[in-house]
Amino acid sequence: MYGLDRFITGRRAPRGHPLTAAQKEANQLDSRERAANEHGFADLKN
Repeated sequence: MYGLDRFITGRRAPRGHPLTAAQKEANQLDSRERAANEHGFADLKN
């Protein structure tokens, strides 16, 4: 069975509380990996 840990989503800052530098860096790493996967799916569709 698939768990929610398979999904890569970024952290969102609550209103009035900015993300820490570590959280921002983690978001960048996650988005880099997610973009590579999404480009692969886009190539399959086109």
